[in-house]
Amino acid sequence: MIHIVTCWTRTPEVLDKIYQSLQFLQSFNTPYHWYIVTTNSDLDIVKFKNTTKLIKPISMPMHTGVNYYYDSVPDKGQWVYVLDDDNLIHPSFSFLYNYIQNPIYDMIAVGQQLNENDNRFILTLSDINIQKIDNGQFLLRRQAVGDLRYWPIYRGDGYFATEMKILITERNKEIGLLPIVATYYNAQHWLKS
Repeated sequence: MIHIVTCWTRTPEVLDKIYQSLQFLQSFNTPYHWYIVTTNSDLDIVKFKNTTKLIKPISMPMHTGVNYYYDSVPDKGQWVYVLDDDNLIHPSFSFLYNYIQNPIYDMIAVGQQLNENDNRFILTLSDINIQKIDNGQFLLRRQAVGDLRYWPIYRGDGYFATEMKILITERNKEIGLLPIVATYYNAQHWLKS
């Protein structure tokens, strides 16, 4: 099971587009549950299947909203994938399902399509670093995360991924580096639907 966590800060239309991109997972029978972290208790999610709304405290910065998911949703063997609200799932994301079934991996790093012409890949462990990796480029086994949380800074995803890399290698677990595009970076700004 993959838990997809989106910290929502934009218009409701971005959620519709994200949900549409999640349909690739349903078509390939990839089990997932979508968590929308928000401060808006009025957000209506009835039209979204397999979705839970988490209302975080207003005092918590939204770029650490994923911490609210980690603090609220217990470890039940799931993988966690953070999908920022301006990113979208790529059709090849479902390819990852075979890898998360392998117990040697605690982290999977993937590529992102940056725009209509360019991609970014994680080819070596040194690419899992601040300003080199985006939230949309890694999945984590929830158990591996433990008590680690995002720092309340803009580049928190890079620091979090870097610390996870250190923890996982210290535990002698594996990080899968897959040279496939699995998400669209900032696609809500450039990808035509």
